[in-house]
Amino acid sequence: MRLVIVGSGIAGLSAAIRAREGGVDDVVVITRDRHGGSSWRAQGGIAVPIDDSDVKAHVNDTLVAGRYLNDEGVVWSYIGLARDVLNWLIRHGFEPCRGRSLEGGHSRARVVRARIGGDRIGEAVMSVLTRVSEEVGAQVIEGRLDSIEVNNNRVVGITLDDGDFIKADAVVLATGGYAGLYLYSTNDGDGSGIETAMRAGALVRDLEFVQFHPTVAMLNGDLFLISEAVRGEGARLVNKDGEYFMRRYDERAELAPRDVVSRAVYNELVRTGGVYLDVSPIKDFEEKFPAISSFLRAHGLRPGKDLIPVVPAAHYAIGGIAVDALGRTSVRGLFAIGEASSSLFHGANRLASNSLLEALVQGYLVIRAFKAYYSGGAWRYPVIGRYDVVVHTRCRLASYVDMGRVRDVLWRYVGIVRSEDGLRRAIDELEGSLLPSLITKAAMIRRESVGVHYRVDYPSWSGTKFHILFRCGDEA
Repeated sequence: MRLVIVGSGIAGLSAAIRAREGGVDDVVVITRDRHGGSSWRAQGGIAVPIDDSDVKAHVNDTLVAGRYLNDEGVVWSYIGLARDVLNWLIRHGFEPCRGRSLEGGHSRARVVRARIGGDRIGEAVMSVLTRVSEEVGAQVIEGRLDSIEVNNNRVVGITLDDGDFIKADAVVLATGGYAGLYLYSTNDGDGSGIETAMRAGALVRDLEFVQFHPTVAMLNGDLFLISEAVRGEGARLVNKDGEYFMRRYDERAELAPRDVVSRAVYNELVRTGGVYLDVSPIKDFEEKFPAISSFLRAHGLRPGKDLIPVVPAAHYAIGGIAVDALGRTSVRGLFAIGEASSSLFHGANRLASNSLLEALVQGYLVIRAFKAYYSGGAWRYPVIGRYDVVVHTRCRLASYVDMGRVRDVLWRYVGIVRSEDGLRRAIDELEGSLLPSLITKAAMIRRESVGVHYRVDYPSWSGTKFHILFRCGDEA
């Protein structure tokens, strides 16, 4: 019984550990870099209901943030398992802070942070998972995925870029998202795993939904994410004219969902020429946010005192490989979890700190699904809704793609604010680059604004709940 997991972030390693704990005798983790990837850099925390009475509120906050384009069953399932996966992580050595943090879009302070490192939640969780994966005997191979091998719509293994074939009874893709395709990003995901899954026959969904984090410090050309928790502790946004402007955009002000805050920051940057984060209201800032403080000191600012210049940056890919609640794709034996997947947990906008929750829950559920598949062939394909749009597209490999040009085009025309003219120009300029082109085409097809997808030429939402999917094949 061999399970191959591609990716060594929080989703991939939690699945590897769960597999070994569940009796899977041969678990192979493929990674480009054991200490690389976005999981290590994650800030904030893990969104977990405080108690039974908070589950419904957490579900509601997730649905409201996602504009109800979520799969409500998935939302209830994942949040219902949140305390279980947190306790599992604690049993393996993760130490949470005593209190909880409030972040944007949450109605209660329910975000669990790390006791050691504070704002370095990714480093704290990854240190635990890396250690435990070694202890339970998961085999780790450094390499880059080239293709997923399929026979009769059933996965039989993978091929690495050096030509090595690795046989597998099933493959779990935990390769991350595609926010790193943008010029300014907090994330290094290039979407290559998603492209590889498409070429193996998998459907992808909701590629137009790219979340931009509203507060990313830009100092001397260096980008550094300023955690949502900073605003939760009382920090306020101020424009170059000295105005605390968020109340003009939303009554929740700095604690509005990320899509609202990102557009507000973008608008004020254009209007006044600068936006800053005022962290002076936060007591013991350096103690609460050591990683941010270290970055600020290195760039000549006084942590907790000086205004921090901020810009939005691409942060999280909500779209990805279409999966059901257990991570099953449209190809038998191929699973996808974490940011590589589109489980419809997030809908049209991700609630802060729900991403680590999703990764940990999917790492648990995917192994249940794998064992059922291995023992009896059980499989369920992702559901296509009655209003969903399915587009067939050519997936030929381009001989050369100028990624610097791709990042610039996506940032200029497929960013926080989009328009038909800009999207048409982007489609022309991105010809030959598969995933960037599909992100743009999805943004063109959705002629309305909802969640993180904002069309200046179609600023309202019809209320119709539909998703846009792409499948490799002849273009319609």
